Amino acid sequence: MLSPLPAPLTTPDCDCTNLDGFMLNVERLMSSELVALAAHDVIGAALLLWCRAWKQIPAASLPDDDRVNAAFARLTPGKYAKIKAEVLRGFIKCSDGRLYHKTLAEEAMRAFERKKAFQRKRDADAERLRNWRRNAPAATDETHTETPNETRFVAEGQDRTGHERTKENKIGASQAKADKPKRERKVLSGIPDDFPAVADQSAAETYWRARGRADLCARLSDEMQRFREHHSSKGSRMADWSAAWRTWYGNAVRFNPPASTGGRHGGSHKPAQQSAVTSISEAFSERNPERPGDDVQRGTEIGRLTGPSDKDRSDQAPSLFGSPAADAA
Repeated sequence: MLSPLPAPLTTPDCDCTNLDGFMLNVERLMSSELVALAAHDVIGAALLLWCRAWKQIPAASLPDDDRVNAAFARLTPGKYAKIKAEVLRGFIKCSDGRLYHKTLAEEAMRAFERKKAFQRKRDADAERLRNWRRNAPAATDETHTETPNETRFVAEGQDRTGHERTKENKIGASQAKADKPKRERKVLSGIPDDFPAVADQSAAETYWRARGRADLCARLSDEMQRFREHHSSKGSRMADWSAAWRTWYGNAVRFNPPASTGGRHGGSHKPAQQSAVTSISEAFSERNPERPGDDVQRGTEIGRLTGPSDKDRSDQAPSLFGSPAADAA
């Protein structure tokens, strides 16, 4: 007489599909008969079946179907039939017709109980928060005493203030966003044919005269021609051509100095040697107040610093046939 099959090792509602994994006792696995006696391919197939059993409902169970289990173990039906007894080591058939792994079933029941306890706490927190909001005064700050879990488990369909979100509220918010004035984009255009206009020309002349540059008014037509040629050659497109013209005639003052200044940098330049002699003379006068005979000393000192003149060089130059003194003798 056959002994009756045992009851399932896990409850029918034991669901671990949303739990990523289970605790694998490495010491227990390494000392097991599976690792001690089985080949590598058997050990690999057995581990695959454990992982697949963890994701089944009820957890830690497999169907009693060789073709399905062979696919779970990544084996051909023939290969699975040869090593079935070794691969299913630890699995037993229960009264519901499924195969359960005893050690894996214990771990699955512990994980499932922890999962249910967490869900009960979450539901209780959410219900308590709903009741508190239902009875709290409307003007009370609702979040300053909440725990992170209480804030997290806000009932769906409510906003941060606890008021229910409605279709009318969403439509009102969308309408307010649509009514917000949009910033107008300026249109870019090329330089007009009649630009600068008379008003822009008068503005340039007024600007130049105010800065004492009436000479630029005589060259107004030249500046207008340069302005047009510059932007036409570049293909410039502006939103405000009057502003571009103001920049142009403002720069004309900076880059066109008055003619009386003697050049771009203004002023006239003294010869370098004359400037050096003047500076040395002034420095010598400051250091040595005038006394009788100072003119001779000053001239001697300046001559020593500036070097001999061309005449002195010619007088001191040696002759091919001897010195001038020797020739005189």
